Amino acid sequence: MKLLILFFLLIMAIQDYKTGLISNLLYLPLLFYVRYDVILILIFIIIFKNYHYLEHYIGGADIKIIFIFLGIYAWYDILVWLLLASLLGMIVMLFKRTRQLRFFPCLWLSYLGYLLWL
Repeated sequence: MKLLILFFLLIMAIQDYKTGLISNLLYLPLLFYVRYDVILILIFIIIFKNYHYLEHYIGGADIKIIFIFLGIYAWYDILVWLLLASLLGMIVMLFKRTRQLRFFPCLWLSYLGYLLWL
């Protein structure tokens, strides 16, 4: 399962890096592993209702993958994964001296690093 998720994240990261957009069809195989619960649905509704405040800071693809991971992994794993991705993103932005970042490659690298750490 983890290797399949890693493979689809790699495809998404390449697509995000090249085009800036990620196809919604790439999320479908990951949805088979999601365990739905009430808290996840409530958080999704809150984010969906307030997305117009967030749209300049985080993309729709990032939100989708975070919600899929919230349904698959434990909260602790998600927090560590996002922390690693955010630190990597800040380092990339520091070296590139840019204010915009394609975040999905950082998400993929942090997921790979987290899998190797386990």
